[in-house]
Amino acid sequence: MEDAKKQAQLIAKEWKDFKAEVYAPYGENLYYAVVIGANLAREEAQQLRQKAILAGFPEDTYLWTFPK
Repeated sequence: MEDAKKQAQLIAKEWKDFKAEVYAPYGENLYYAVVIGANLAREEAQQLRQKAILAGFPEDTYLWTFPK
């Protein structure tokens, strides 16, 4: 959790156009997630991912879908 919080703080400091939130582990996922967009349609999420990468986020930034 502390690493995720640090990453979210770094995003807030480095990339002011993105709001990062920390999400708790769920289901079989054991890790906290740093999320820059939630409740988006897939197309919106893809656009946000591309914008983030162009802004300097890692190339391996990925989309994450929560189970229904």
